[in-house]
Amino acid sequence: MASTSRVVMDTDVTPPSEGMVRRWLYPRQRLFVIGQGLNAMALSQVAVASGHEVMVFSPDEGTLMSAAQSGASTFRLSTARMFSCPELDPWTAAVTMFHDHDWEMPILQPLLVSLNKSSSNI
Repeated sequence: MASTSRVVMDTDVTPPSEGMVRRWLYPRQRLFVIGQGLNAMALSQVAVASGHEVMVFSPDEGTLMSAAQSGASTFRLSTARMFSCPELDPWTAAVTMFHDHDWEMPILQPLLVSLNKSSSNI
């Protein structure tokens, strides 16, 4: 007996009928690493190796080079106020990793605004 398969796209959460298998497909998990230094480099490398989509935002050329070599997308920051947050969603985490906390407050503000926008769309 030949097996058949079909794809059904709906939001029905009732149990599948007999002989049917349900598989949920979710977007790829993303991580925004916003910072500089060895910890930011290590986190981005581990996240890429774990299969996450990684975006690194940094004023430090060494951090950006290391992240790019591991497969992350990189974005250079010249100032903290230059940070423009991509839209957050339930599959995205953001981490700030600066030794100088003067960078973090101006970066956290657009992150929180984006988080509030995304939570109102869920």
